[in-house]
Amino acid sequence: MARIIATLSGPRQVVVREQDLITALTHLARISGTCEITVHTRGSRMYVFSDLADLLELPNRRRSKITSLELRSMAQSGEYTKIEITSWSGASANLVGDRRFVEHQTALIEELFDRIRPWYALFYKLPFWPMLILSLSSATAYLLGTSFLGLHETKFGDNIRSIFGLHTLQNVGILTNILVYLALARRSLFPETVFLIGDGVRRSKLAETARSVSLSRWV
Repeated sequence: MARIIATLSGPRQVVVREQDLITALTHLARISGTCEITVHTRGSRMYVFSDLADLLELPNRRRSKITSLELRSMAQSGEYTKIEITSWSGASANLVGDRRFVEHQTALIEELFDRIRPWYALFYKLPFWPMLILSLSSATAYLLGTSFLGLHETKFGDNIRSIFGLHTLQNVGILTNILVYLALARRSLFPETVFLIGDGVRRSKLAETARSVSLSRWV
């Protein structure tokens, strides 16, 4: 039977929990009975594990935090699956096998990718800088318009100002502040790649607290 080589692209933003790793390793272990785990950390260190318990013992401190995680399994018959999660490209997978194997693994891996995609991934899809430029342009246009109408007092001008009002400028200012804040702080408030291993759990809780405080100010 013909072999198929497939590549799957997963979410760019990921939050990997212990249960997600257990699920992935369980699926991969069914291929060959074992699964190799390769981890790279900041500082160019590499670790290779064959057991999840050893991986969970990594301290994952900020100075030596995990930057990439690879799960790989290969059967003697040649069927092969690799799931890779990196801080620079997110999640992806490579599959080699017959059509039935590839379709089955694809369904399992896509389900895994859906679970590790954080809810705040949508923030990275928003065009922050174009929205900020539009907001600033609106504020500038409003200021110029009200200044012009102030120099030419007419009933028309009074009506225009009554329609827009100063609250429009205030709302634009609030929106601008939010956009600037999100554009500058979103990587710390909404980290792109999170491994909930070791100190990564504490960092994730701090980020969650910061998100809650920030969002409560805007609501």
